[in-house]
Amino acid sequence: MIARLLISISACAFCVASQAASFDCTKASSPLEHAICEDSELSALDSELDQSYRKAVTGQGDNAGVLQSNQREWLKSRPKSGSAQDMNELKGMYRERISRLSEMPVPDQPVGGPTFRVNAASKHFDFKIRMLTACENETQSFYQRCEGPGQVLVYRKGEQRALQTINMQNIFVSMTDSQNPLVNSANLYDYQGDINVGDFNFDIHEDFAIQNGNNGSYSGPSYDVYLLFLPASNSTSP
Repeated sequence: MIARLLISISACAFCVASQAASFDCTKASSPLEHAICEDSELSALDSELDQSYRKAVTGQGDNAGVLQSNQREWLKSRPKSGSAQDMNELKGMYRERISRLSEMPVPDQPVGGPTFRVNAASKHFDFKIRMLTACENETQSFYQRCEGPGQVLVYRKGEQRALQTINMQNIFVSMTDSQNPLVNSANLYDYQGDINVGDFNFDIHEDFAIQNGNNGSYSGPSYDVYLLFLPASNSTSP
């Protein structure tokens, strides 16, 4: 690391990091906090993450509590030792987290499109697909399409409060002629399910996939896949 070449440079780098980190480096106590303050790149990433999180949580409205809980879990998952290997891993974690948070809607990004409810795809979850912009539907003999940025809200079966909000840069929704989202469908060379539920990692628990576009081979459907996470209490949550 360049900051270690000279004592004077190291001291200067530490000063910059103290101002850039999201916390007061003069009060750093853990090896992780000291490592962040002593690495100018990590310090800048820590500050950027803090800003991205504040914007994202403001845009979540009633679901802010879910993001707050997710953020606390992410903070706990960071490497603790402050070793060089851990810090390289941590930089990657920061960049990925910032990218995810930046995809979330901000207060001046209103929901301007349709909302679709999906209650028959899963035994354990209900879904709500909420498009952020109006859709230009292409009417066909059996389907209509809707595509754009949006959110997928995940609920425990029958509950009204969202368990998790998934923000996506693009969601591809194909509907039947009765205007219901297509789910759990894998017809070859045809529109496939907007949400497909299945045990994708063979652990006997339901997982789900959300169609993010048609970026597969020969313009086939592409998906973001979400695997079920079971905390220590064994309660069911994604």
